Amino acid sequence: MENLGLVAYYTEFHRGKKLFELTNHLGNVMATVTDTKIPVAVAGVISYFKANVVSASEYAPFGMQLPNRTATAGTGYRYGFNGKEMDNETYGQGNEYDYGFRIYNPRIGKFLSVDPLTKKYPMLTPYQFASNSPISGIDLDGLEYYYAADGNLVAKSRDNNTQVRVIQAKDVTTAWQLLRRKEGVTVGELNKISTDVGMTNEELNTRAFMSTIKQAENHFNGSLPYNAKHGFTNGKLNTFTDKSYDEAPEDYKNHPYVNSKGATAAGAYQLLKGSFRNQLEKNKYVTDFGPQSQDQAAIGIFKDSKAFDNIMKGNFSEAMKSLVKDPWDNVQFASLPGGGQEKPGLTESDVLKAIQENKANELKGTSDIATPKGELIKK
Repeated sequence: MENLGLVAYYTEFHRGKKLFELTNHLGNVMATVTDTKIPVAVAGVISYFKANVVSASEYAPFGMQLPNRTATAGTGYRYGFNGKEMDNETYGQGNEYDYGFRIYNPRIGKFLSVDPLTKKYPMLTPYQFASNSPISGIDLDGLEYYYAADGNLVAKSRDNNTQVRVIQAKDVTTAWQLLRRKEGVTVGELNKISTDVGMTNEELNTRAFMSTIKQAENHFNGSLPYNAKHGFTNGKLNTFTDKSYDEAPEDYKNHPYVNSKGATAAGAYQLLKGSFRNQLEKNKYVTDFGPQSQDQAAIGIFKDSKAFDNIMKGNFSEAMKSLVKDPWDNVQFASLPGGGQEKPGLTESDVLKAIQENKANELKGTSDIATPKGELIKK
């Protein structure tokens, strides 16, 4: 038969068709340039080249393209805010983004359907975007919250491993390229560009919550130290010793009010004398009134009040309810909203914000919890 035999295939290369993204720390596509370079001549001699910019965009915090701050050369490039693909057919240019599991409208800063993980975040509306922190946070595929704070992008894998890892600022762009791949990204690939923080997600939540308790007990005028007694004298915080635990462990042998009939709260968490005595008797990790024993006594109270599981899971609103009024109608931490001794005007939202800030501090390595990372939650 005719026309059988070798078949030739031809490909054509067109300069200017390939596009490169210029993105920021959130993965927002700020501009695209082609692979064409524009020569600039000085005195008839080519001195340098300019990039061929074919699109540029600036965004409001929740992703809406700013009027008169967006330009395109008609390339039809489909990616923009958070590097997600735009669907311009329904609401117009740049007003709808496909996050995989949900559709996002940047004009109202909300998803158009319920978050699949809404049960994990009861303090947030199920339609929220990036925990309402769009300048420091991103929402990846509508499934999990990733946030960039102080130059860091924090990512949590979707497998059963709850170890926390931090992606440094210099690797954020690489992380975004991996996360945006159609075939997805493996934990191993992310681990190559991230650092193990040294704790699980459960411990991160617990440490942030405990730091917030220390602040709340001081009406958010800084964290209470572990040598704090009850009240102030001449505007100065009362302490039961001026020495650290390492300097004088004998000063931390027992609760400072163990033989007193007066004020009974002391320590970083303002532990009541009776509550501490109970932990000292039954909690093997509480051996004296030292800093690490105070940490474990606080955790013991969380457990007794049925709040600890919610704390570890990040259900802080439910945890606070249990600590303000435990199953036996006892108030364990009166400094929390509704406890009766909280800072005037303190709201649950204020506490949740403080917890988030303390999470960021933990990730930066500026913890004020005495127990070393990885050792707080005992098995």
